[in-house]
Amino acid sequence: MLADLREEIKRFVVMPSEEALTLPGQRTPLDDYIDELAALRTQVAKLGTNVNQIAHRLNANGSAHPVDTAVLAEARHTLMQVRAALADLDETADRAVSAKAA
Repeated sequence: MLADLREEIKRFVVMPSEEALTLPGQRTPLDDYIDELAALRTQVAKLGTNVNQIAHRLNANGSAHPVDTAVLAEARHTLMQVRAALADLDETADRAVSAKAA
């Protein structure tokens, strides 16, 4: 999902502006990508809540729940994917702006 989102954003960001024109009120592929990023932000916030609950449990009694290790591993993996997707998006946007400025 993240890889597909990254590729679609790259394609859209470098799309010539005349192809990106739409009628007022009409949704574009970019609107869908923005919705996906908003959903991703919500999921990252939920991961943060889970990590905070684990930290609280560790601070309270010093022992982890058996599931905590798996939750932390999944959170780490997901956040690494999010970081990579955002880095690609940032790089693509920078290149598109540089190309338009030239």
